[in-house]
Amino acid sequence: KEQRMSKMTKEVYVSKLKKLNEKLRNKLKDLNSRLERVLDRINTKQLLAKKKSKEVPVEKQINVCDKEIENAQKQLEGYRNEILRLNAKVEQLSEVNKVIDLEDEIKEKTQIK
Repeated sequence: KEQRMSKMTKEVYVSKLKKLNEKLRNKLKDLNSRLERVLDRINTKQLLAKKKSKEVPVEKQINVCDKEIENAQKQLEGYRNEILRLNAKVEQLSEVNKVIDLEDEIKEKTQIK
């Protein structure tokens, strides 16, 4: 009888522990969801604060864009000047090549005679 009683007592004890375990799990889930909500609120506030601090006034953005455009135009002007200089050099070299070709042609004709 004592073993049966002991076995029944164990079953009751295990059953009570399982119920308690389930209650604790539910409580833990509830606490976890509350914590997540609080953390979400904190993160949202921090993001909004960062966003406000990072916002640049429109006038400043326009000034920056104007300076970037001005710099790009200066670079383009420099590239145009470089292209003109290189084109002039190409023409000059092609004239030199023409002179060399004419000199070679004259030498050939004088050697033939």
